[in-house]
This record gives sequence, C-alpha cells and structure tokens, in this order.
Amino acid sequence: MTRRPSAPQRVATLQGHHIRFCPGPMSRPTPILLILLLTYLGAPFADPDPRPNIVLILTDDEDVMLGGEAPITQTKQWFREEGATLLNYFVTTPVCCPSRTTLLSGQFDHNLNDETLGWCGDYVDSGKTNETFAVSLRNSGYNTGLFGKYVNGDCGGYAYNGGAGYYVPEGWSEWFAMCNDNTYFDMHWNDNGVLNKTGDYFDEDGVARPERYSTSIIGNRSIAFLERALAEQEGGDPAPFFMYIAPHACHVPATPAPWYQDALPNVTAVVTPNYDVAPEGHHWLVSTKTTPLNDGLKDYSDMLARMRQLTLLSVDDIVSAIREALTAHDSLDNTFVIYTSDHGYNLGQFRLTSGKYNAYEHDIRAPFFVRGPGVVARSLVTQIGANVDLSQTILDLAGLLPTNTTSPRAQEQESAEAQDQATVGLASDGRSLLPLFVSGGAMVDGWRDRILLEYWGCCDASGTSFVWRGNCQCFDPYPNLCGVHDCGGNGVNDTLLDAPGNTWLAIRVINATHNLILTEYRGRTDPPVAEFSNFTSLFDLNNDPYQLENLVVSSGASGQGVSAQRKLEAADGAALNVDVDALRLQLYALAECSGSDCFV
Repeated sequence: MTRRPSAPQRVATLQGHHIRFCPGPMSRPTPILLILLLTYLGAPFADPDPRPNIVLILTDDEDVMLGGEAPITQTKQWFREEGATLLNYFVTTPVCCPSRTTLLSGQFDHNLNDETLGWCGDYVDSGKTNETFAVSLRNSGYNTGLFGKYVNGDCGGYAYNGGAGYYVPEGWSEWFAMCNDNTYFDMHWNDNGVLNKTGDYFDEDGVARPERYSTSIIGNRSIAFLERALAEQEGGDPAPFFMYIAPHACHVPATPAPWYQDALPNVTAVVTPNYDVAPEGHHWLVSTKTTPLNDGLKDYSDMLARMRQLTLLSVDDIVSAIREALTAHDSLDNTFVIYTSDHGYNLGQFRLTSGKYNAYEHDIRAPFFVRGPGVVARSLVTQIGANVDLSQTILDLAGLLPTNTTSPRAQEQESAEAQDQATVGLASDGRSLLPLFVSGGAMVDGWRDRILLEYWGCCDASGTSFVWRGNCQCFDPYPNLCGVHDCGGNGVNDTLLDAPGNTWLAIRVINATHNLILTEYRGRTDPPVAEFSNFTSLFDLNNDPYQLENLVVSSGASGQGVSAQRKLEAADGAALNVDVDALRLQLYALAECSGSDCFV
C-alpha cells in the first residue's frame, strides 16, 4: 500500500480564505504567489492537458424530499443557472458505507462486500480500497485529492495496515481523511499517512476554538489544494486534478458551526402525509408501530431537522468558495463539478424518527447537480441515475474508456494506453451519466428505465443487532446542543429503526407508463431468491407518492408468502397493468447481476 513520505500540513491553523470556514478576517496564502512568481521568472511551459478538472462533493445523509436542499442556496443557484439536475437519482444501498463503496468501485453491493461482516463487509480488508477509479485517474496523470469521510471505520488507518501505521490507499496524491465518525470536533485525520489530531471545541485552557470545526477544516484543506492546483496549471503544469470533498454534514450528531448555531430558528421536521403513520399492509417494521410518536420523539425529529440544515450551511460555503476560486482562475469552462449525497433520510415518516435503511423514497433518493463543459444549463433530467454510475462517469469525464459504456467521450479514446488506464480496478455494474448531462433533459435512447436497490438489515449475520432511536434530552451547551446522537436502546420511548429482518431487494421503475417500486423482504442470512421472500410490497408512485397503499396483498398475519390476490388498480381506479410475477423474476435476476447485465 502506498504512503506519501512528506510531512503533513497541520490543518487547525490553516487560513487563507474570506469565506466563513472560521471567523475573522483572512488573506490568501502567500505560497500561491511564490509559485506564480517562480513560473514567471522562467519555468518552462508544458503543453496544456485538454482533459477537464473534476470536483465531486459528497454530503452525508442529505435528503432531497424533507428539506435537505433548503439551506444550500448558493449551491442550488449556481448549479441551476449553469448545470443539470438529475430528478431521479437513487442510491442503491441506503446507508453510509455500502453507498460509498459502490460509488468508489462502480459495483453493486452484492458484488462487492461480504455482507455477513456487517455494513462495510470486507471492502477494506480485501484490498478493494486500492481498486477504485482514483487509481485510473492517478495513473493517467491526474492529481487526486480526498478531503473528509472515506468509508466508515477506515481512513487508511492503523488497524487495517497490520499495525504498521497509517497509509494512503492507492490512487491518491493528496489524502486528508477523517478517522472518527459521529463527531464534528476532536477530529483525528489521516493526513497523508500521518495521524493528525485537531482538537476539541474547548482547548486545555477552556478557550473556545471554533476553527477546529471539522467542516471548516475540510473546506480549508480542499480550497488550499484547489488554489495550488489551479496556480500550477497557470504556471505551466498541464496536469488536471480530481477532488473528492466529503464533509460529515449532515450526519448525526449534526453539530452546526458556532457561527451558525442560532440560524434558521423556525425549521422543524417536514410533516408529510406519511409522517407519524403506520399503515396496514406494510412491512412489520412499520405496521407494528401502532402507537403514535410521543412529544419527545417529535421534538427529537424537529430538533434534528434544524441541526441538519444548519450543518449544510457550512457545506454551502465550501461550494461557494470553489466557484469563486474557479472563477478567479478562469477555469470554470474546463471543470466539472458534481454535488450529491450518499443517500436520503427520514424524520418521522412511518414513525421512523430518524435514519435511512428503507425502500422508501425519502431514504433512496439523493440530490444530484452537475455543471461543466457540455452540460446543458438549467436542464432537468428525468431518466434514472444512481451512485453505481459515478465511477464510470468520472472515468468518462476524464477521457478514460470505461469498460461498458457507449458514451461519446469514451468513444473518442482509442489509444491502448487509455484503455489500459481505464480498466484499473473493478469491473463496473454502472454506466457513465455523461449522456444524461449533455442531453438537455431530452430522453436518451437505450437508457435504463429501472434499477436494482438492495439492503441488508442491521448489522450482521448474528441476527442480534438493531438500530434504535429514543428521546435525547438537552444536557450541555454548544457544541452538544441538545444531544442529537443515536440515543436509544434503553427502553425509554425507543423507536426501532432497523433490524436483521429489514433485509430487502427492490426494483425501481420509471418510464412513460409506470412509476413504481416493488420490494421483496427476506431474512438477514437468507439468499436473495424468491423462495425465501417473506413479504412483498408494491407502490404506484404516480398516484401514491408517499407509499401509503401496498398494492400487493400478502397472506397470513405474519405476512408470509404472497397470495394470488393482487390489486391491479391504481389508487385512482385506473388499471395499473403490472405483471407482478414477471417483475419479481426480473428483480431476482438483478439481485445476482454483474457488469452490463445490471443495466436494463
């Protein structure tokens, strides 16, 4: 495994930008001026590399249906003025680590991880962390930088390197990865192969240190890399760059920056038609919640909704700073910027007080914006995209031939070198999204109209792990605020959010005639075959967007099996014309798909 030998920068004191990453006036760093001066005094100019720069911003748990996009006003304005919005972008496994490993590898989780080991499977231990699209980018001459969350439980950490110290996964020329999750202060970072601790909110003398806020640290390190890369390009270095910026916002505990803690005072959880209801005919995780949410649980969802939005204000600042830097260096026309999240969220829907994990729209959808050369401004794309497509998309944008794409940019790459570079890593189950980016919202011929979604209930094959959420009382001043943590499991007003029995496969269909999701549930250790299905749901989202009426009637009090009786009418009484049995057969075929067979 590769290791960068140079000493790391200490990020706690990094300044240089007038954005609100940390309070107080700041000036741009002088090293940039030195680079420009040395270049002007006689450094040779290389031929420019025509390939674009690429910036990927991945937030954590940001939804698209419950107000997640509300606070990112600068981000939305930029992308909607200059870029495309994918309106039907899905995450194939709606929980943090599997979503991220699918993004990095381009593989569905059933081809990637040993799920008996838990959510992250064997992704790191098996060495797949060294087989990502970043390896191809780096081998082709890109400068590559990661800033923030990589995958849960690993940052290139000591434990995964046989006790031999921190390491940098292959493919990265700059590596600044967070090593501890579920906190926004007292951070530990793998800083180019060296452990870097940036301290808690209060230092040893009891003095507040707001500049230690993790999103600010990630933002400052990202912008420093960006400024350096842009200055080097202006100075004659032809190398394009790829940036992967992954702040922890808006994941619990959703601690906002100190300077934003009093903002957005009126935000509460969005009360949708499926908020605080447990309709009959749903999976037992929902249908057994016969008691309405009490005031404490509602207050928790309200509090968390506001805290989540506050954390995203700092992400919005990072995006604004990226735009300013690219504009200042006249690099907007040669830079793709993508903004998305690892999955959605719930905040009281179906009496699930907070979390993800489920085959419901608020969990499986995520925001997706893109701008860059050739992307049609103000375009709205309705065809299906997914996180399994991002690896191929990034390789395609970089001019590297993906293994199973028909996009125009890939067809331009004919050299053996480009093909060799593109095939580094794992074979992809996804497709490049570039045809959608440049479509202007027009329908792309031959594109998919359905996609596989899959999930293994928390947390391992022992069948004894569960996820609870209970009342969280206010107990400390900032930065704890009202203790927005994974409170639960103590039997006091707890809400069960996930369990091994919440293991499912789903097929999401969107086309001119149908907008539906079929989901099959089974046991945590059962294989994904029809014989082990113990519950089925079918929702017609054209007429039932909040998934309140299951159109497939399951037999028996326990929901075991699926009867021949099916509601073949939509909620408005019109014929739905769905062959449920044929759709189930296709779902189970996709459950074992790989490569091009996954694109249907």
